[in-house]
Amino acid sequence: MAAEDTLLVSVEYPDVHTFADENAVGRLYQVGINGTGYMLADSPEKGMEYKRTVLPLDPQRLATSDTPFSEAIERYSFAAADDWDSGAGQRYYHRGASTASAYWDSVGLDPFTEKGRIKLLNATVEEEAETDTNLKLVVVGDDLYYVSSATEVSRITGHGATPSAITVAGGITINDLASDGQYWYAASGSDVYRGTTSTPGSAWSTEDALEVTWAAGRICAAVKSSGSTANRFTTLNDSGAEEKAQGHLTLPVGSTITLGDTTNGHFYFGGYAGTNGSIYAWKLGVDESGDFFIPFEALKMPGGMIPTSVATGGGFVWVRGYRAEGSSQGQAVVLQCVPDGSGGLVASTIVELAAIGTSADHQVGAFCAYEDLMLFGWKTMTAAKAGVGAVSLVSGGYAKWYQAALDGDVTSIAIWQGLPVFAVKGRGIYRVNSAAFETAGTLETSLFDGASALFKIWDDVSLTMDPLGTGESIEVEVTVDGGANYTALANNSVSESLKSHTVSIAKQAKEMGLKLTFAGNGSGDCALTFLSARFHPLGLADTLVQVPVDCGDFLKGLNGAPLAENGEGAGALRARDLQNLVQTRVRFQDIDWHVTGATESYEVESCELEAVTLYEPSRSGSALRIIAKLTLRKVGS
Repeated sequence: MAAEDTLLVSVEYPDVHTFADENAVGRLYQVGINGTGYMLADSPEKGMEYKRTVLPLDPQRLATSDTPFSEAIERYSFAAADDWDSGAGQRYYHRGASTASAYWDSVGLDPFTEKGRIKLLNATVEEEAETDTNLKLVVVGDDLYYVSSATEVSRITGHGATPSAITVAGGITINDLASDGQYWYAASGSDVYRGTTSTPGSAWSTEDALEVTWAAGRICAAVKSSGSTANRFTTLNDSGAEEKAQGHLTLPVGSTITLGDTTNGHFYFGGYAGTNGSIYAWKLGVDESGDFFIPFEALKMPGGMIPTSVATGGGFVWVRGYRAEGSSQGQAVVLQCVPDGSGGLVASTIVELAAIGTSADHQVGAFCAYEDLMLFGWKTMTAAKAGVGAVSLVSGGYAKWYQAALDGDVTSIAIWQGLPVFAVKGRGIYRVNSAAFETAGTLETSLFDGASALFKIWDDVSLTMDPLGTGESIEVEVTVDGGANYTALANNSVSESLKSHTVSIAKQAKEMGLKLTFAGNGSGDCALTFLSARFHPLGLADTLVQVPVDCGDFLKGLNGAPLAENGEGAGALRARDLQNLVQTRVRFQDIDWHVTGATESYEVESCELEAVTLYEPSRSGSALRIIAKLTLRKVGS
């Protein structure tokens, strides 16, 4: 409710569309306003003349110590980046939550390792072609072990070495593989076998484990209490027996438990049945009575989403969430979960691996922490290649990372002899080559629009690189349709030995994005250190019309005949009517209306009334006449 000393004034503005055109404009009258015709006074010597001006709206700019460089140039604005460590997934550059160090997408490039440089990634090589569909990797000592068939585990002692097969047991199917650094553990669904370089001989544990992992100084297992799915979480002592009879948590029959890892004093694992899923936390240690703590629900998964992989790294819990849509379609995301003081989790989506309805379900995918990165499997990372994505534990950004030669579920990731290796279902094992780089990479920037829907002239883009080596180049393409199509620019290639290059864009559009294609020679990283796009606004102008309306009592029309509305006092009434239009919008028929037929909406900015002495032949002498000097503005023309 308004205060007693406040006056609320309601102003009714006329709807300009309710006024009909004055069809006599150009034949009888010179202009029309809200369907009424008017004659103009023409006396330049007295400052009374018709003017139509298009005024560019260039704001005054003052450079201070706090003013960005892009705001200190009179005509031009800039969109620039000298760091890319916020990663991919940012569609627009000029938004409140946007950052200059993020971009839309990349392939084959490393934005995280060196601040201020985006460069070609290390290449991968196929360590071993392998058709097994349950391909799991673990490291024992310096050796890599993997599931090579239903009954055997194979061992590789070094890069490029020939694998040697170890038969675990006849008549089994190995479902999972784990390592404590000294032994490998193979879970068959009926038993758990432990071994090193030779056949184990007998089962280490008779628990019906389908999944095993080493965490919290013990083997953690997902076992079948009954039915065909692993619905019980348990831990095993060094003899393979359960540390707690009947395990720590048993979910209803038909549920599935997926194991994770430890952080924040808890072991985290997933559980789901149908489309209902949760992340559970098992507090490590024992209670005051000396009993194990009971796992509790730390996070209820978003509606319809289940946890298919769980891991820890950087103090976070990482979850691969999957929401099915039909039998072979669905949505897959990577969730980053922050533990609270009691072990509960708060989740946020970091990466959408596959949008809902995607034909390749992306349900399967491993995690692995590596240096300052969290690596995760990506079934179809590029058009026809599986790979490993990476989330920076420093910046929180993500990027497409190491690539395989073919597509498929990434079933396992491990760190072997200091470098990542990953397994692609039915394809093989790939390892990172520290001595070689990718020979191709692409960077798609965010879309630049200056936070405005106005059209702009995109002038050019400037690149700064480390000196390019023989066979290295960076080519620039541009999109003005939101990334649907890219067009190569003239003189767009930055090549050998160049450290900087400016490419002309010269395109008119509301928004613009760039695609940079990196070509390497295999031995150099072809690094970009700075990118800057220059643009200036187009269409920032108003049309200003100044019309001196003759408000005499006795006027003649364009045909030379007296106007029908003539009479004593007619001019004063006309002047008052015009003055009442200030700060309203009107339908304006300009002096060229009879040619263009364009009736446009204008805002009346001002109306200055001036009484002048003009010669009036019809009255045989001079007379005092009112001139209404109107200023009309058409915005955005």
